[in-house]
Amino acid sequence: ALNKKLQIAVLGHYDEVKGLQLAKQDWKMDSQGQQTLNFSRFSLSWFQLADTWTSEVSEDAYCTFLSQLIQRMCVATGAGGGTLRFRRDEDIV
Repeated sequence: ALNKKLQIAVLGHYDEVKGLQLAKQDWKMDSQGQQTLNFSRFSLSWFQLADTWTSEVSEDAYCTFLSQLIQRMCVATGAGGGTLRFRRDEDIV
């Protein structure tokens, strides 16, 4: 589900066949042959995503990209907007 939302947010669309292939490739790389992502592998996967989709190598560029990505995929809910939940796929902007 997360990979699909990432593809919609980054690519602007999702193709079922190609999307599943991309998700499997991403999992193979991100999981490094393990069954789960520990914190280190999870963090590295986000770093690699930012590194791939930004034009410069800088903390500011990475943080801006990731912040905008989360804003496209999520909506703040709860008291004071302190909880994030995923948007429906059709609402990802």
